[in-house]
Amino acid sequence: MPSEKLASVFSARLFQTRGQTPQEIRVVHDLISNYVTLFSVNESRVQQMEIENSFITRWNEKKDATFSPAGDLIFEVYLEKKKPENCCLIKVSPGMRSAELAEAALTGRNAGFATSESWTTFEVIENGELERPLHPNERILEQVLEWSTLDFPQSAFLVIKKFSWFKAVCDDKDPGRLMKGDYLKFSDGSSKLLSGHKFQDKYVVLRPDKLLLYRDIKGTKAEKVIQLSSVKCYFGLRKKLKPPTSWGFTVHTDKQQ
Repeated sequence: MPSEKLASVFSARLFQTRGQTPQEIRVVHDLISNYVTLFSVNESRVQQMEIENSFITRWNEKKDATFSPAGDLIFEVYLEKKKPENCCLIKVSPGMRSAELAEAALTGRNAGFATSESWTTFEVIENGELERPLHPNERILEQVLEWSTLDFPQSAFLVIKKFSWFKAVCDDKDPGRLMKGDYLKFSDGSSKLLSGHKFQDKYVVLRPDKLLLYRDIKGTKAEKVIQLSSVKCYFGLRKKLKPPTSWGFTVHTDKQQ
């Protein structure tokens, strides 16, 4: 709704004179248009709201969504597997986090919730081929609205299931000590490669802040450096890539998998 119309609606409630004069509507319009300055809203919050608004707009264009009267998104969540009998409807507020969603889903089905059991919310995309355990503090609505960027957002869903070693990862107080290296088969799906989509042997080094790909273990300069702060890592591989094994993971950025 344009700010002019919003001002007309709100001014009628804010002024004792019914707020229908041009001057009264203009006052409310100025409050709406200049809220960032008037209410000292920090830049990061403004950017976050703009991102959320753009996601909501694209979401409504691509997929039907159900909203509660309070504006919360009512969403289907599955327990352990995507089956009709395992589905429950959860109101997802803007501030709800992954751990809160898991607790709400389990409590709603009288399944009980204990943090020691490591129940975790998984984001599942690509028709179930890729899945990612959400960190307990990740905001659910932000993740769900990002599905609007997918080619088929209706194929994405959330599932709650046990993930035994995830708690140990989240509780690690010294992630800086993490560094691993090994040979993996890698494909970036680029048509520029002479081998097309074929997977190639690469020596991969995982550090706390980046993933580095070398031609071999003797390489001194990485062929590709992926900053982990800007990616999501999913278990699984897309079948259309014809991977040599079902054991693998997909590093997902805004522009590439």
